[in-house]
Amino acid sequence: GQVLRFVLEPQLSGATWFLRALFYVSVAHCCIMFLIQKLKSIALREWAVLLLTGCVAIAAMAVQKGILVMSPMYKMLASCYLAYMLGIYVRKAERFIRYDLVTAVFSLVLLYLLNPVGYVSLNVGQIQSLGFFIVCSLLGWLLLRSAAEVLSGAIASFLAYAGRYSMSFLML
Repeated sequence: GQVLRFVLEPQLSGATWFLRALFYVSVAHCCIMFLIQKLKSIALREWAVLLLTGCVAIAAMAVQKGILVMSPMYKMLASCYLAYMLGIYVRKAERFIRYDLVTAVFSLVLLYLLNPVGYVSLNVGQIQSLGFFIVCSLLGWLLLRSAAEVLSGAIASFLAYAGRYSMSFLML
């Protein structure tokens, strides 16, 4: 029980909050999708996923407004699960998205301009506003994916090396 709740996590690994978040979000999503897949109709499943996304978004904003009180772990889970659901929608719309240098630069400029406007602290589940969170999440994804596509040929071996050993680098 203590291992699954990360109770014995040492203080030095606090920077790895995203691993804990990814674990919780993955488990929660698997359980929720298991239940949604029990629905007979494909259209009903799609509506259930949309309803789930809406409920998570409302819960995340209710926490931010102080209407709903949660422990920091559950606040983080709600915000990270919303980001996870955004990723699912981006994946479905990926055939309409261009990942190139123009997209990377455009996303970088917009994120730079949005920087003084608000904040997002997923490690403690704090987002200033739902719209700001969604826009910054999508722009961040576009920036990273576009940069990866542009740079993939030039520095592919370095990226492969860094990917293999990134957890080792992080732990050091």
